[in-house]
Amino acid sequence: MSDPRLQSKRFIIVKPESTPGVDSIPTSADGVYAETLTVKPLNTKIIDRKPIKSHMGGNLKIVSSFDAQIDIEIALATGGDATGVPTPGATPAYDALLRGCGTARTTSAAAITGTAQGGTLNLLKLAAGASSTDDAYAGLSVRVGIAAGTAQAPVSSDKSLVKLAVTDAEHSGTLQAGSTTTALNFASTASAVNDYYVGMTVVIGSESSVISAYDGSTKIATVTTPFGSPPLLVAYTVQHIDDYYAGMLARIDHFAGTIVSAVFYVSSVTDIYLPLSVVGTNNVQGCDIEITTGAAAPEIRRIINYDVNTRRATLQTKIGTTPTDASTFIISEQREVIAYNGTTRVMTLKSPLKYVTTSATLYAITVDRLITEYNGTTKVASITPPFTRAPTAATTYRMNPYVKYAPVSTGHISNTFYYYEDRALHSFTYARGSVSYDFSSLALPMAKFTYQGLVDKYEDASFPTFDLSAWVEPLPVNYANTKNLFLHGYADFVADKISVDLANKLVHTDCPGTNRIYIQDRDAKGSIMIWSPLQSQFDVYSAVKNAVTGPLLFTHGPMGNQIAIFCKVVQLLNPSNSEKDGVVMTTLELNIPPHGTGDNEIVLILQ
Repeated sequence: MSDPRLQSKRFIIVKPESTPGVDSIPTSADGVYAETLTVKPLNTKIIDRKPIKSHMGGNLKIVSSFDAQIDIEIALATGGDATGVPTPGATPAYDALLRGCGTARTTSAAAITGTAQGGTLNLLKLAAGASSTDDAYAGLSVRVGIAAGTAQAPVSSDKSLVKLAVTDAEHSGTLQAGSTTTALNFASTASAVNDYYVGMTVVIGSESSVISAYDGSTKIATVTTPFGSPPLLVAYTVQHIDDYYAGMLARIDHFAGTIVSAVFYVSSVTDIYLPLSVVGTNNVQGCDIEITTGAAAPEIRRIINYDVNTRRATLQTKIGTTPTDASTFIISEQREVIAYNGTTRVMTLKSPLKYVTTSATLYAITVDRLITEYNGTTKVASITPPFTRAPTAATTYRMNPYVKYAPVSTGHISNTFYYYEDRALHSFTYARGSVSYDFSSLALPMAKFTYQGLVDKYEDASFPTFDLSAWVEPLPVNYANTKNLFLHGYADFVADKISVDLANKLVHTDCPGTNRIYIQDRDAKGSIMIWSPLQSQFDVYSAVKNAVTGPLLFTHGPMGNQIAIFCKVVQLLNPSNSEKDGVVMTTLELNIPPHGTGDNEIVLILQ
């Protein structure tokens, strides 16, 4: 008697077919890291014969056609390298599954960087060379550079405080002629926006006053307290308002130098040796290390263990390429800014740094925002949440390399599946499917695939190599990871569950001349459960009654390991109220039609 075949021993691999219906011969490198897996290896269509006969009884049934169904759930994560390290712009390990669902992949291998042309609190005007395609950047996260410089000498030994550069200010220049004690004629480089500087403090020598009005065309700033005498053509500074940087991200650089990789100290993808002349006896455990030049640039990793004697820094995850003795590095920390004093230029961080800053400490202050809409003609990107101050023509920005998946109406690929079930192999060809994305609170984000395929073979087979090292570990859906929620202009609402479904209609046709699976159509839809808003926050019922449409988008995970869902047009339907944890919840059905020329209902972005 043979041993029982165990349900616990299962593995499925999938590979795109060069010719639809022809076995692409997947290997173990094409394995799927499935959370759930249900396979119906033989679904049959039956002809039920009812011939006339002289006696009672049933009849032989004839199998006219058959196919298979494969249901797979995977945990969503970004693409990574061969060892599963998240890598912006890398194709995810589940690429074949997505493309077999009538979606196409678009990749930007390089970061998108530039200097803005200005903007408002809700708009960022990108550089003149930015894409001319509408919504080319919609759904992408953008990191905007707000300030950078060299810190001043510290005000105390408090590691939570950083005194920014003496030049840190909203604006500075030399007054033009014609200023009075209450009306200052700012330099021609001052803002052209009326009342832009209202509420800020202007400093001239040892005197200062608060600006009460500002004319962007004449550059005249009116102050509340008169200066002692009409100022001449002298230097002035407009200070930032208090808490200008609050909520932003500050990067503080502690050490910089060249990696040691020689003789007994050979740096690797997991262990980096630092020079004594740079780091001394300081313990840099818990800091970030960025490889800035050389073979491994640019990569940032957390140092999880540090040997002060050998100066070996062990990384939390591997870097992609072994560094050399020509690779330079920066040791830094990042902290959220919780307060800023515009007069003293002292910035307060959410938690202490490892080291007190010095007059040589470099810093950079950035803020991450989500692009909700982009006009390719004007180069203007709408962002959420709003900036605290409008960007200027000196504002820098960066969007990481990315991979996008959007539905297509032609050119659908098909996949071959090999399903191993403890010493047996089922194979299916011409497989095409549909996918839905589920983000439920305190669970892993899931991609749920339903495939149909043609039955190819069933035979005894040994289990393939179980290698899923290229799959990136997912992040749970929670407050820390799932951000920038935006629905019909309603920003940062609280959601318990968001689900969107491409809803492809799969058809198996088996007739003289062809036997295939094809995608007949799609009807994207979904649902969302949110904390019930007040009418003044978001009038759900008016939006439903008047068939109002608007975007749905959100991000999951930090930049560099981030997933985003972008739906340009969403119609809200059938609101219903319920309760969870004592909170009134509203659940809405989502109808997600295409926009404009189509093929854009649900876009998955990995950045």
